[in-house]
Amino acid sequence: MTMKLLLTQDDASNAEGMGGATLQLLESLTSAKMKISKDGEFYPGTSMRELRINGSSLEGVVNALALALSQVAGDTGIMSGGEANVEPGGARVKLLLPVEAAEALDENGLRQIQNATGVAGRLLPQVLPLGARTEASEQVLYLSGPLQGMKSALSAISAPLGQLTLEAWFPVWASTSHCGLPAPEVDRFNPGAGQQLSLANLGQGGGGRGGGYEGGCGGGYDSSSQVHSSPRNSFQGQSSPQNSLGNGSSGGRSQKIPGGLASLAGRAPTTGPLLMKLLLSTEEAAFLRRNGNAVLQEIRQASGTEFLLVHEGELYPGTSLQEMVVQGQSAEATIAGTIEAFNRIIEAMGLLTVGDQRQEPGTASMKVIIPVKVTSVVIGPGGTNVRQIRDQTKMHVHVESTILPLGLENDSSEQVVSFYGPTESVQTALLLMAEVLMPHTQEPWFPIWGNTSNSGQHIPGLQLFQDAKGKGKGKDGEGGGGRSGGKGFGKGKTLGGLCLKLLVTSGEASCVLGRGGNVVRDISQGTNTRINTSSRSEFYPSTQLQELRISGATQ
Repeated sequence: MTMKLLLTQDDASNAEGMGGATLQLLESLTSAKMKISKDGEFYPGTSMRELRINGSSLEGVVNALALALSQVAGDTGIMSGGEANVEPGGARVKLLLPVEAAEALDENGLRQIQNATGVAGRLLPQVLPLGARTEASEQVLYLSGPLQGMKSALSAISAPLGQLTLEAWFPVWASTSHCGLPAPEVDRFNPGAGQQLSLANLGQGGGGRGGGYEGGCGGGYDSSSQVHSSPRNSFQGQSSPQNSLGNGSSGGRSQKIPGGLASLAGRAPTTGPLLMKLLLSTEEAAFLRRNGNAVLQEIRQASGTEFLLVHEGELYPGTSLQEMVVQGQSAEATIAGTIEAFNRIIEAMGLLTVGDQRQEPGTASMKVIIPVKVTSVVIGPGGTNVRQIRDQTKMHVHVESTILPLGLENDSSEQVVSFYGPTESVQTALLLMAEVLMPHTQEPWFPIWGNTSNSGQHIPGLQLFQDAKGKGKGKDGEGGGGRSGGKGFGKGKTLGGLCLKLLVTSGEASCVLGRGGNVVRDISQGTNTRINTSSRSEFYPSTQLQELRISGATQ
């Protein structure tokens, strides 16, 4: 019997121990054989190593796996799997399954496991290695829930695997590792296209059942079957999508957004896939979700663009809105798919409001979630970039000052950019956002951001979009708070609020942060403030002190 899972570099080191001593101890306790891929040999397109456990029985292997997880969790009691903001006592596990075992899992079975153990499971459809299925083909099962329930969940999930051990292909899968496979050989959409695969995007692509992401903070995504067989320009010649992407209105009732791959040719960045996150009203999300995601299925089949909606009832913090993730083979495909979804909403509901019912005919609202690491690019020095975006789109543009999740900024931190203006300008606004995101899609932090959702997280007292100016009004730089810029930016002051900076010793900074950032998160959530410290090795000039920065919407 063999089981495999993926570990971060730090988790793999904890499991190994000094000179492999911890791994040897675990082997002696369980009579199982454990092997971790070599340091520097990562699962394709990730920075994670593979742990492979072999034993004579299913029960023994599961016990060994549970012990390994406990060792990785250590004193913190958290198995983060490299994700930020994992709840106390929580675990994030990425299990590798042969395709045959993955196909034996279904949504009902995973739901029963979740009800019994509290551990949610999402099968990511991407099959590795890409291309024709082989005896070593496998998929990732993403598990999220309490660490104490993980052993029971693993026992239930591994049952189909145990029934397949006598198959002729099983020893081949059990003895094969894809770690060290050069990332350029792997593409999240097209084998051989030279794009890097990441765990954030393993939910995209062919093979397997189910699909979607399970994001941080309890935010999972609904996703039905994935379709990628259509060519990139398949919007052209498809009667329904092409009609809905044209100019004009439906029966004079609503103006649609011009779009489609034909009109985007040469205008969008063309290098590699692009993932974008957007917010919709609950009514707009419900429309796309109805009849088993029938609308999104039609768009998938026409374009190959993937759509992932958070579960019904899971709202973005501080709003009554829901999150939608869109990813295509290129920026053009992502934008065209987004426009098609927007046009379906406009056709059915008259306007794209994102919850704002004060809109006038011929206008649209759009809210795009961006990584905090690109906020300064959107704003620009002195607000110059946000002014250019406003001039090019003729839309009001506002960058929400609140950074989520609250507390220390990390690779998954994000802000919301709001647009309001002529419906026909939505395409240009999406193009400009794509230009901001595309240069960063291969950065190590981008898949972490793409794989994380803040949806479903309730923060008492938090209300987003309260510091936005009136639509179409205000002077240069009214794009909102952020990290840099002129009026309202980078002067230590948030719109309508205050920012304080203090110098503290490293010990004092550690006390404020707490283990795993738990103290600073409690303070941030309890006071609705954002608290940041300089890194441990970055001192204020000519001192041995760190900088502590506290900002809030009110004094």
